[in-house]
Amino acid sequence: MPSMFVQGEAMLNRMFDESSVPVSYLRDNVALVESAPAKIGKTLFRTDDIASGVVMRIELRDFIVRVSDFSAIGEPEKGDEIAWDGKLYLVSAPDGEPCWRWHTRQSHTQMRIHAKYMGNQEVTNE
Repeated sequence: MPSMFVQGEAMLNRMFDESSVPVSYLRDNVALVESAPAKIGKTLFRTDDIASGVVMRIELRDFIVRVSDFSAIGEPEKGDEIAWDGKLYLVSAPDGEPCWRWHTRQSHTQMRIHAKYMGNQEVTNE
């Protein structure tokens, strides 16, 4: 009988196949990955400004990708860009947080890349 982790990862893979969208990954304006499947998610970060007493909530778009599809990038880096649906997203995270983390903690087959929408810039070469 397969372990609970194996069953969970199999379910994640099925969900990935059913709900992924094509994205491209750019570094220094060069596409390292083009039209690879990604699942869209979000992460909410909280940061406290102790001096002012203000608590900020920052929501970033997440691109959940298979490591095998993104092997050309190595590890994601802050400042890289992800093109999706004609728009650009800047790979980033607040307060020294990492810009990516494992989505599948046991097998490390999928990663979650944090990014923020860059405004009205549109991608024309997709």
